[in-house]
Amino acid sequence: MKIQVGIDLGTTNTVCCWIKDGKEQYVRFAGKDTLPSILMYTNNQVFIGDVAKRRSIQNPDNFIRSAKTYMGDESWVQEIDGRSFNATDVAVEILKYVREQLISSFHLDSDTEVEAVITVPAYFKAKQREETKIAGERAGLIVKSIIQEPVAAALADTASRQEEERIFVLDLGGGTFDVSILNYSPDSQESYSIEKIAGDSKLGGDNFDEEIKEWLFSKVAKETGVNLRDDQCGIQEINRVRERIHRLAEEIKIDLSMKEVAAGNLANLFAHDNGTYNLEVTMTREEFEEECSLLFKKIERTMQRALRDCSLEPDDIQRILLVGGSSQIPKIKEITKSLFDKDPHKEKDLSKIVAAGAALYASNHEGMVEKVANILPHSLGIEVTSGNEQGKMEIMLKRGSRYSTKKDKLFTTSEDYQDAIIINIFEGENDFTKDNEFFGSLILDGIEKAEKGKPRISISFMFDNDGILHVQAKDLNTNVEMNSQVKIDKQAPKVVAPTSTNIALMIDTSGSMKKDGKMFKAQQAAKTLVTKQLDLSLHYAAIVSFADGVKVESNFTQNSQQLCDAIDRLTPRGGTHLQVAFREMQEVFKKGVNSSNCAIMVTDGRTSHEKLAIQKAQELKDQGVRIVAIGVGSDVKMNYLMGIATEQSDCYTIANMDELTDIFAKVSSSLCVVKEAIG
Repeated sequence: MKIQVGIDLGTTNTVCCWIKDGKEQYVRFAGKDTLPSILMYTNNQVFIGDVAKRRSIQNPDNFIRSAKTYMGDESWVQEIDGRSFNATDVAVEILKYVREQLISSFHLDSDTEVEAVITVPAYFKAKQREETKIAGERAGLIVKSIIQEPVAAALADTASRQEEERIFVLDLGGGTFDVSILNYSPDSQESYSIEKIAGDSKLGGDNFDEEIKEWLFSKVAKETGVNLRDDQCGIQEINRVRERIHRLAEEIKIDLSMKEVAAGNLANLFAHDNGTYNLEVTMTREEFEEECSLLFKKIERTMQRALRDCSLEPDDIQRILLVGGSSQIPKIKEITKSLFDKDPHKEKDLSKIVAAGAALYASNHEGMVEKVANILPHSLGIEVTSGNEQGKMEIMLKRGSRYSTKKDKLFTTSEDYQDAIIINIFEGENDFTKDNEFFGSLILDGIEKAEKGKPRISISFMFDNDGILHVQAKDLNTNVEMNSQVKIDKQAPKVVAPTSTNIALMIDTSGSMKKDGKMFKAQQAAKTLVTKQLDLSLHYAAIVSFADGVKVESNFTQNSQQLCDAIDRLTPRGGTHLQVAFREMQEVFKKGVNSSNCAIMVTDGRTSHEKLAIQKAQELKDQGVRIVAIGVGSDVKMNYLMGIATEQSDCYTIANMDELTDIFAKVSSSLCVVKEAIG
């Protein structure tokens, strides 16, 4: 027997739908239609869903939540009782369980072939889509397609309607956020065509939970003096305590979606003052919205940008869908109503609409493939040498291209008498590959040995309807060729000469840096950075201090002694005005000697004008400056740092200055990796 299902593999919850006799049937998990996307591993056993969630309080070190956020990130690996899990491994176990419950719920034969259409966020990169497909196959599913969540939602929403309309889909899940603008034309061959995709694969409901959790941590610290962010705070079973607070944060968020005030109580949270500490708290919706104001602003800006990029006005949108559990937060609905002056549609159960659409797609796969016109959310290209510049991004398939799509280009060699070339593939929009995401590498052996520039290598990229990249490379002189469906290469490409970079070390010298020897420790770490960790035969470094004002202690130089002298002159004073520092950095980088710029910012507190600081940081990033944000201590909020940093991997929080040298080592290493060039 063979059946077709749609699976919404969510960050927080997973849903599986089967269209049986024309009706939507949902797999039941412990009496519910949704399965918590949580894994617990203990005593050599894997537990999924509610069972894992119930056991997480007692075994906080043995469970994993929100793994989808890290799909495709090879550096994210969780070690539990001697077993390693990456995000794909977690997805495999969840999908295995879904298949088992599908067979059980509908009393199917154990050897039933399950053909699945699995959904992913619209803003997922090709690597993340590929890993999702791999997870489904490893779980025993026949993966027919990987489709975008907004497309699936639109399919389910328009199933019984015949009016042409432009649909705006806001998808805010547990760990991902994207907006999509789709055209629905029921009478045309391509009934569903995507005009625009925008979003953030690292923003979702989990971020709101973190904001509430930080608020709760601050309340605990105020009442007890205990900093639960610090592993060395002296509290026994600290992870168990943190997990209880995380659960409370989730409950408060959900309650505040339904009422104006949420209350919570955690009895006997930890031993304190010869007794136990009970956390009792109330949070108003107004307080929640203030704590999460930066997240709401980011979501609103993304919605506005999507319209602007398509040259659309809000009145050009006929229908609005809010998808994903976190889209039901009242402030999200308020932002949407304010922008479009109309209410989102509510006819369908929004917790299951994505799975329902995927099931419709699966039930008529061949017909649906022709009806849906998807676009690439990110450009795909290869690394080339251009003149004296290495590590240039040569775009093969542009962001916004409809797929399936194909592109051929002609290249040559960069060295004399090469007998092979490495094709390093990247995803992103930046001019240099070091600023984009590495996707995979392929090798073409047996090419013509000749002086550089003479061989003619044809490279072809084809992105299929499932969002999978296929690459062909052929030496036109020898007819040697290679065809491959590109999967992620677990081995990093070869490393050659890195790009010279202007590196500005921005150090907070506000008055709070006087405490606990923080300034001295920061100075020692900074001197280690410029004397041992940075290659000053290649890079140029500058030292900039910021407090009430900004001072360039040393302009860009390769003289380590000059830099150390500048670091020694740093003196704590005044408040933290980071917005002024980022504004002045535009002038600082104009004096650099390279085209590549990086600012490494270290602060121990929140600036007086957070929103303005993020705005000024964005202006720097828009000019191509990479910003690494390092927050020290409990006063620095992660979401604030994420607003400043170029990307999440450039955002660090540490408990104290003792950890700063290790963070500097990671940052300096990331400046040196550039892949071998061809072309």
